[in-house]
Amino acid sequence: MEQSGICKRRKIAGFRGVGLSSVVALAECAAAGPTIASGGLRSGLDIAKAIALGAKLGGAAMPFYKSSDAAALAAEWREQIRTAMFLCGAKNLSQLAQSPLTIQNPTAECLRQRGIEPAMFATRAIPSDSHEARSSHETGNYI
Repeated sequence: MEQSGICKRRKIAGFRGVGLSSVVALAECAAAGPTIASGGLRSGLDIAKAIALGAKLGGAAMPFYKSSDAAALAAEWREQIRTAMFLCGAKNLSQLAQSPLTIQNPTAECLRQRGIEPAMFATRAIPSDSHEARSSHETGNYI
């Protein structure tokens, strides 16, 4: 049964801006231990971002439930993840999890307030066997 979507139909006074963004929540959870990102993931790019932020796995149900061809959608998502990996210089998901990211304000400030320094994402590097790892500014990986 589909949810009623009350928050979509009407604005509930006083609750706009309450809570954590998905990026902040995921970074905080991943810092505490193995994390699975689920809920709200709508593309392979969303899964790639979640892995880059520290999730070990990403899961989605609604896009596949609504799809008329779940196998084709899975293939599309797989290609999106592979493209994100290529653009980050990652050969596999483990390297994607180490790719440098630049997290900008207001998300960066929220992370700082919760005790996570966003610069740690920008200064990490994919282990390199034959060529020098690129910085987040060179790869353009922004969240």
